[in-house]
Formats: sequence, C-alpha cells, structure tokens
Amino acid sequence: MSRGRVAICALIAMFTFAALGAAPALAKKEYKREFEASGAEVKLETQSLGTGYQFIFPFEEKGKGFASKKIKCAEVAKGAGEIHTTEGKATSFIDKVTFGGCTAEKKKFLHEVKIPPIEWEFHTDGTVSIVNEVKILYNANCTIILDAGQTVGKEEVEEGKKGPVAYTQIGKSAPEGIPKVEVKIKTRTHEEGEVDGLEYEGEGGDCENAELKFEGGKFKGNMIVHAKETKENPWIGFKEELLPKEKK
Repeated sequence: MSRGRVAICALIAMFTFAALGAAPALAKKEYKREFEASGAEVKLETQSLGTGYQFIFPFEEKGKGFASKKIKCAEVAKGAGEIHTTEGKATSFIDKVTFGGCTAEKKKFLHEVKIPPIEWEFHTDGTVSIVNEVKILYNANCTIILDAGQTVGKEEVEEGKKGPVAYTQIGKSAPEGIPKVEVKIKTRTHEEGEVDGLEYEGEGGDCENAELKFEGGKFKGNMIVHAKETKENPWIGFKEELLPKEKK
C-alpha cells in the first residue's frame, strides 16, 4: 500500500474514533436571579469594600513617562440609589456612586484625578449599564469620556458565560444580619468599536497624541449596597436559584 493511501486510511480512522468518542453536549445550567427588598421603593446607600477601585485605560503618552493611564480611587466617598420592586422583587437597581481619593502616578509622583459621580444600573444577569456621560479629568490636557447608555457584558452573558458583575447576599436575619448586597465589578476598558467591556474616548492633546495599547485596560472594584436606615428598618438582598432541568 502506498504512503498516500496509508495516510488517508489513518485520517479516516482518526475522524471515526473522534466521532464515536465525542460526548454529548452538557445542558447549560439555568438560574433564576433577582433582587429582593423590604418595600416597593427603598432608598439605598453604598460603601467601600476592600482596598479600593482601579481604572486602567490602555494607552500611554509618548515621552511623558506614563506606563498607562492607571487611576486608583481609595474608596467610595458616597453612593446613593433606589430600588423599585414589584411584590418585593426586581431585576435591577440604580446606584449613583462618587469615588474618593482618585490619583494617578506620573514619574513616581501622584496627581489628583477628578471623576464625577457615575450612575450605574446593576442587572441581575451580571450586566451593568452606565446611565450618564462621565468625563474623567485626567489632567489639564486629557479628558477621558465614558459614553452614556452603554451596557457592559451583554455578549458574554448571552453566550452563557459569567457577566462582569457578581452579587452576594450578606446577612439573612434581622436585626443583626439585615440583608445587604455585595457587588463585585471586573471588566475591561477599550476604545469605541470593540465588543464587551467599558468603552471610552479621549479628548485633549495628551489623550489624542497618545499611543493606544489594546491590552491591559480594566475597571475593578467591590462595594456593599444596603438600604438607608429609617424607622421601618428596610433591607435589600439577592437571591439565586438553580432551576430544575426540563423533563424530556
């Protein structure tokens, strides 16, 4: 038998065994996720959790001594929002967050970065939307703009993967353990035109003359969202339930 025929027979055998040994696709687990609250309209407050928040915009200024536009915020200076529920349930809530102590490093020296309040809309499916346009004043010659109305994580979640936001309920019994929600955000940043992640654009000489780096951009941070204390002692929680498999 010629070498060519041997090779063809080997390929046929390989594909045959691969087809026979292929395991059936696993059914995707489905969850029912929802926020819970003690009333139809509950005021919310936000506080920091962990070491702080970090924005990295992956471009650098030529000859200016920047490794990247890395902005670190020490805390959530304040956060206020509200959740509107139907029969105590909701699929999203809005939280207006002000970050405090935001700085960037330039040649081993820190300089202040001004970030206006960001109005986030958090969704139970792991996506998050930015409600308002945000203009971050990096320096006098560079403003980084986050466009309003963008939703982060939509494509990832539709493919059955985890979104950029994860929730955990803290506390389950009153009065010591009044339910709160821990929010963890982790997503990438990129210039407009790509999919998934936080889109931005730069204005001003230092931004416009910068060299774009397509890797390394991100935003991450952890926070606690809890109901504002009143005489009614309100609360907010998060529930995740694995749905039973459909019978065939």
